Amino acid sequence: MAKHHPDLIMCRKQPGIAIGRLCEKHDGKCVVCDSLVHPCTLVRVCDECNYGSFQTVMAKHHPDLIMCRKQPGIAIGRLCEKHDGKCVVCDSLVHPCTLVRVCDECNYGSFQSKCVICGGVGISDAYYCKECTQLERDRDGCPKIVNLGSAKTDLYYERKKYGFKKR
Repeated sequence: MAKHHPDLIMCRKQPGIAIGRLCEKHDGKCVVCDSLVHPCTLVRVCDECNYGSFQTVMAKHHPDLIMCRKQPGIAIGRLCEKHDGKCVVCDSLVHPCTLVRVCDECNYGSFQSKCVICGGVGISDAYYCKECTQLERDRDGCPKIVNLGSAKTDLYYERKKYGFKKR
C-alpha cells in the first residue's frame, strides 16, 4: 500500500476477531503491498477499527444506512427480487446459512413482508451468510434498514450538486 499511497497510515493495534473486508475494486490484492497475490492469511481488524460505522456491515456500498438492531421477534425477514440471495449484513451472495428474524415493529402493518434492505415487495426469505453467522452478526439484533428514505434524499441532492451522472 505504501508504494501507491505513502500518506496512508495503518492502525497497527492488536487485532481482534473481526475479519477485514475488501471492496470489489481491491478484491484479491494484498492489504500491505497492494499486489495481486494468492490469498493465504485472513486479515484481522482491531475492535476499535471494527466498531459502529466502521464495522464491515454493508460499509462497502452504503456506509450511511442504519439498521434497527432491536430484539428480533418471530417474524421472518424478506428480500425483494433485486436483493434476492444477498446476505442482509455484508451484501455477499455466498453460502446462505441462518434465517433472518426481524423485530415486531419492523413487521407491523404495512411493513409486513417487505424487503429488509429497500422496503420493496418481499418475494423470498432473507438469510445471513455463513461468515456472518460464524462471526455472530446474526445476533446483533433486527437488520431492517430504518433510514432508507433520508439516504435516498441525500443521494439525490448529492448527485444534483455534481450534476446528474449515470451510475
